[in-house]
Amino acid sequence: MSRNSGRAAGEAGGPRPGPTAAVLWLLLFLFCLRVLGQASVAFLGVAFLPPMAAWYSGLVSYPWLLSGQIVIVLVFTAVCLDFTRGRGVFVQPRAAVGLVCPALGAFYLGVMVTRYAIRMSLFPDERWTGGSIPTFFHWVLAAFILVFGSHHWISGRTAERAVPPVAFTTWPARVLSSLVVLAALALMVWLGSRMAPLPAPL
Repeated sequence: MSRNSGRAAGEAGGPRPGPTAAVLWLLLFLFCLRVLGQASVAFLGVAFLPPMAAWYSGLVSYPWLLSGQIVIVLVFTAVCLDFTRGRGVFVQPRAAVGLVCPALGAFYLGVMVTRYAIRMSLFPDERWTGGSIPTFFHWVLAAFILVFGSHHWISGRTAERAVPPVAFTTWPARVLSSLVVLAALALMVWLGSRMAPLPAPL
């Protein structure tokens, strides 16, 4: 095969993700440990693991939570396989995914960090790890979304250069962008406070 044909084949299959696949597999492995750990407590009564109450907030019943976790594992596995092969629907650069996923992942991570901070302030006797199992694995999910989105953002920059960028230079645009940031921060605090457990009344 000639150099040009090999280059064309590489371009057709999409850019090689490099270490991205390894990072995604690691994050998926950590999340699978969380799913298996809670399932072991729920169905097998494993005593050396934390009790059931430490694994989730109880806002969603465990059967529904487990179903959602299985779906996440299946989707994330498909993503990891595409990144390992260097081709497929999940690894093919998409500019829109590169814009949405990093923003979504950052917002998700911000909400979970806020939730952790609120819980630690409400329960100072539990600092720094009390009740943190669900929060930590929300961070893992947010990190997966961020890594996945960063691949599409970096790989899609070449395509984005062909589109004239929107200039946020006028004062109305700056005011609007500032309001959006403030609204996102307020929403993060509100969601974090809603998901964080309240202290028991005296």
